[in-house]
Amino acid sequence: MQFNRNTPKLATIVAASVLALTACSDETPSTAAARQNLSAVPLELDVSSAKASVGSKIAVSVKVEALPGSLGGVQGALEFDPTRLRYVGQSPTGDAITMTGAKNVSAGKLRFTSFNQKGITGRVATFVFETKGAGYMSSLRYVHQVAATAGANLRSVKITQLPTAVDEALSVPADAREMGVADWAARIDPAAKAGPAVSLVPGQYRLNLVYGDTDLDGSVGLFDFLGVANAAVGNDQIIVGTDAGTGIDLVIAGNVFPQNVASPLTCGTESDGTRILDLFDYLAVANKAAGLPEDCAGNPIPGRGPIPTARTNVSGDITTSATWTKDRIWQLDGKVTIKDGVVLTIEAGTRIEGNTLQNPSALLTERGGVLLAAGTLNEPIVFTCTGTKVPGCWGGLWLSGKSAPNVAVPATGTGLGASPPFAARSVTFQNVTYSVGADAGGCNQLLGEANTPPYGGCSDNDFSGVLKYVRIEYAGFIVSANRELNGLTLAGVGSQTVIQNVQVHGGSDDGVEFFAGTVPVRNVVITGAQDDGFDGSFGYRANSQFVIIQNDQGDTPGNDSRAIEFDNNETSTNYLATPRTAAGLYNFTVIGNLTSAGQTAAIMLRRGTGPTISSSLFDGWRYMVEIRDAETCAPGGPAIRFSTFVGYSGGLANPSVPPACASVEDAIITTGTGNLVRQTSAPQIGAILIDGRNTTLPDWRMLSVGANPVESQTEAFPAGLIANNYRGAVAPQSAGQIPWYSGWTRGFTSALVP
Repeated sequence: MQFNRNTPKLATIVAASVLALTACSDETPSTAAARQNLSAVPLELDVSSAKASVGSKIAVSVKVEALPGSLGGVQGALEFDPTRLRYVGQSPTGDAITMTGAKNVSAGKLRFTSFNQKGITGRVATFVFETKGAGYMSSLRYVHQVAATAGANLRSVKITQLPTAVDEALSVPADAREMGVADWAARIDPAAKAGPAVSLVPGQYRLNLVYGDTDLDGSVGLFDFLGVANAAVGNDQIIVGTDAGTGIDLVIAGNVFPQNVASPLTCGTESDGTRILDLFDYLAVANKAAGLPEDCAGNPIPGRGPIPTARTNVSGDITTSATWTKDRIWQLDGKVTIKDGVVLTIEAGTRIEGNTLQNPSALLTERGGVLLAAGTLNEPIVFTCTGTKVPGCWGGLWLSGKSAPNVAVPATGTGLGASPPFAARSVTFQNVTYSVGADAGGCNQLLGEANTPPYGGCSDNDFSGVLKYVRIEYAGFIVSANRELNGLTLAGVGSQTVIQNVQVHGGSDDGVEFFAGTVPVRNVVITGAQDDGFDGSFGYRANSQFVIIQNDQGDTPGNDSRAIEFDNNETSTNYLATPRTAAGLYNFTVIGNLTSAGQTAAIMLRRGTGPTISSSLFDGWRYMVEIRDAETCAPGGPAIRFSTFVGYSGGLANPSVPPACASVEDAIITTGTGNLVRQTSAPQIGAILIDGRNTTLPDWRMLSVGANPVESQTEAFPAGLIANNYRGAVAPQSAGQIPWYSGWTRGFTSALVP
C-alpha cells in the first residue's frame, strides 16, 4: 500500500491485510460487518492492576470487540484523578494509530483517538500511568465522543461501554512515551518528510488546492491525516498562527466530513451548521491517502481555480434585474444604484471593485430595490476597490428600506414630506420567499447621507435583500463634514432582510451604520474601522448577535473611534422621539486600540438612546463607557448586563460626562446584573480568549475550563436569538471545533495596517 505523496511504501503496520480491505472498500460491507456496524460495538478499559503501589506504573488499555475491517476508529477521552495518577505516555498497540491530546492531563483528562482506515479491533490503545495514591480505579473512566466505520462511505457507529476491568495479563510497556505527528510518521513511514510550511490564512486562495491537502504540498498524504488527528484531540489550534505558524490549513482543507456533494462541492458542515474536525475527517483523509475513493478528500475546493481577469464596467442606474457572475470582475464606476423593483443577484465567489479613480464609487439600493449577494464559506463575495487597497479607496455598500425613522414629517413645503406609497412585492431566493405587503405611504422618511437614496416608510418588515458570506474591504468616503459613506450602511432596512456572515474591514468611516430600521444582523466581523464599529440612530431597533469588533491599532491619539455608538435622535429638542433606538446587542467581542491610550470609550450612548448590551466581552480601551445627555441616562434608558470588562487604561467610565449622568455612568456597569470587571483580578483578555489581540490571524475563541467557558454566566436570550452559555461572539475552545468566522474572513495586512 502506498500513500499518494512522494514517499516510499509505508511500513508493515499499515500495509498488512490492505488488499482485502481495498477489494471491498467501495462496496457494501460484508453481511457480518454490516450487522456489526448497525449495532453497538462493545468497548472496555482494561487496567493491569487495581492496587499498584505508589510510584509504580500501571497500564490502561482500550479494547473494542469489533469484527475485522468494520470499525475504523474511536475518539474520546480518559478521565482520572490527577492526585492519584500521573500520565507517562502511550505504547503503540496493534495496527491502530493513536494520537493523544495531553494538554489537560494535569486536570485529569487525556484526549485520544485510535484509528486505521483498514479497521481496528482488540486492544487499540495502551497508556501508562504512574500511581501517586491509592483508590485510582474509582476515578478512571472512558468518555466517548465518536466512532466510525472503516473504509469508504464513512458512517457513525454506536459504542456500548463495558465496566472497567482488571486484567492482570496486561503488561506495562517499557517503551511508553509521548508520541506526536513526527513520531507516528516515522513509525508508519521512516522515509516520510513533512511538506513545505506555507503560512496562509485559513481559507486563503491557493490555486488548485484540494480537500485533504492540509499541508499545502500538492497531494493528500501521511502528514495530512496525522495533522488533522493531532488537531482533533487538541494538540494544535485550529486556526493557523496560534501554534507558532505551522503553515497548514485545517479549517477548509482539513474539514472534509460530512461529505456534502451538492454542486458546487462543499464539505465539512454539520447538520446544525457547525464545523468540527474529528474522527470522520481524518479517516476520510487517510482513505484518500491510501488510494480509496472519497467524495470530498482529493477533490478541488471551490474557489481555488484561476482568478478571473475579464472585467465588466457598471455605472449609473440598474433598471433591469440582472445577475453578476463570478467569471469576471465587476467594476463600479461611480455610484451604481439598484432601482425600485429591480433585483440584482451576485453569484458566490464574485469580486466587485469600486473604481478608485471615480470615487465615491459605491453600490446602493433604492427602497424596493433588492440585492441578493449570497456567498459561501469557500467562496465569499468580496467588495473592494481597484488599485492600491487603503481605507476609503471606494465608497461602500448602502441599502435603503421602508422602515420609518423617528424623525417627524417636515411641515408642508419643506424637506421630503411623508413617504410615498409602494406596491406589494414578493421575492423568492434560495427556496425562501420574502413578501412585503403594499405600503400606503404617509410615514416618516429621510434623505440618505452623502447624496444616497431616501429611506423610510410604513413597512417595518421590509425586504432589501440577502448578504451572506460577504467581505466589504477598504470602503467609506467623506463627502462633506458629517456626511460620509460607511463600509455597510443599512438605512430604514426592514426585518426580513438577511445580514449574516459579513465582514467589514479597513473602512475609513464606520463599519456598519444603521439609520432607523428593524434588521437584525448575526455573525458579523468589523475590523480596522477608522471611525465607529457598530453605529445606530433614528430609532434602530432589532436584536443582533455574534458580532466581533477589532479596532484599528494604528489610530492616533485623539481619534474618537468607538466600538459601539448609539444615538436616538440628533435634534436636541427631540432626543426622546419614538420609536426609540433600542437595539439589543448580544454576544459581542470588542477589542480596542492596543497601541494608543488616546481613544474615548468603547461604548458611547447619547441623545436619548436605550440599547441593551448583554453577554459580551470588552478589552483594550481607555474607558469602557460614556453616557451623554440627561435623556439618555433617565429611567428606561440603556442597560448593560452579563458582560465582562478588562484592559481599560483610563477608567471604567469617562470622567468628562455631563453632570446629569455622573451618577449613572459607572453604575450602568458596576450595578448591571452579572457584569464582571476584571481589570485587577485577572490577566487581561489573555485570560478569556485564546489570541484575541492578534490582528493578522486572531483567535477569538473563548477559553474553557473543562467543558465550561471561562465567562459562563448569561441571561435568557430573546426570541429569535441562539441560546448559549458563554460571553462574547465565539463559542468556547473545544478540541476540533472550528469558529464560525474562520476560513472566509481576513486579518490586517500587518499588525498596524488594515
